[in-house]
Amino acid sequence: FARGTFTEINKNTNKYIGNITAIRCVLGDTSELYVNPFRCLSSVELETLVAKIFEAHGAFVPAHRGAVLKDVDIFADINDADPDVRGEFLGSTKLCVQVKINTTDLTDLRALKKFLDCEGSILITADDEPNVQLANYFSSGKYKTSEWLRMNIDKSPSVKNWLTRSLDWLPSNAWSI
Repeated sequence: FARGTFTEINKNTNKYIGNITAIRCVLGDTSELYVNPFRCLSSVELETLVAKIFEAHGAFVPAHRGAVLKDVDIFADINDADPDVRGEFLGSTKLCVQVKINTTDLTDLRALKKFLDCEGSILITADDEPNVQLANYFSSGKYKTSEWLRMNIDKSPSVKNWLTRSLDWLPSNAWSI
């Protein structure tokens, strides 16, 4: 357990719903299975999805994964992106994006709030509902949830195809976008 390669799926099943869903599929237990598809992606896959969404709108994303800077997963230059995208992000043309599968398990949100207080920084999550402790960032447009992901995937057939292929192990009746 020390290296994180293996971890106990404990009482917090919400945190591991993607893993639990994968185990159920391997075991053939797909009855009454319905899941938020974004929770079945790894953190790298979710970052890639977000990068592909920005690229589909004409943004320049130099890398689909950060890991160089502590709080930044993706840089996106939206200067040449669709006008709707430029308007959606408060006039910033250079975005620093943090991508999280789940914010409900975060106990200390101080670092995330400090990041979101910076100009051009946004948070995109797989959460179905915004974290109440981040409500002011959600209402200001700096925090996007799975609804934003769904809306933007619907606008891009290539991104939708990528997501469908990435989740080909998940029965099609278990999710929708």
